[in-house]
Amino acid sequence: LDLDDYNNNTKEGIHLTSIAAAWMNIVYGFGGLRSDRKTLKLNPSILPEWNYYSFEEESLANFIITFREYYEMALDAEDFYWIEDMLQPNSIAYDDLEVYIQDIVGQGMIFDFTNNTVTGVEIYDDYALVSTNEEFDFFNAAGEYMYYNRDKVYTVVIDSSGYYQIMNIE
Repeated sequence: LDLDDYNNNTKEGIHLTSIAAAWMNIVYGFGGLRSDRKTLKLNPSILPEWNYYSFEEESLANFIITFREYYEMALDAEDFYWIEDMLQPNSIAYDDLEVYIQDIVGQGMIFDFTNNTVTGVEIYDDYALVSTNEEFDFFNAAGEYMYYNRDKVYTVVIDSSGYYQIMNIE
């Protein structure tokens, strides 16, 4: 309860604390945001009368860009953990990336992602295709430099908890 106009916002008709509480209810409640001070996890849930999840173009694009950022961290740390929950278990993408990261452990490779651009999003009933252009600098185990500029298509599905997960990368 605001007893005075401490924030000089009463004339605009907002109550900042109420807005923050509403945001927290959505993020912690429906979004299932939790932290153990080491990791940040989301476990979204929907009301029983909401009987499905759906794709949204902007959130798909953001998901893939975030995946690319975490993939670079996984490569640098040589640790599949960084991307594991963004991939559909037992999928082609999951299996291929898990093996690839295991294969590069200890080789001293350097990956520097310089540009990740979403170039298109196609939404279907059970999956979405997200097209990207990806540029990165790479130094192999021998220290040889290579520049990569390639287009990829990510197949994204929604799991039973409402999370986007990558099923395939072409």
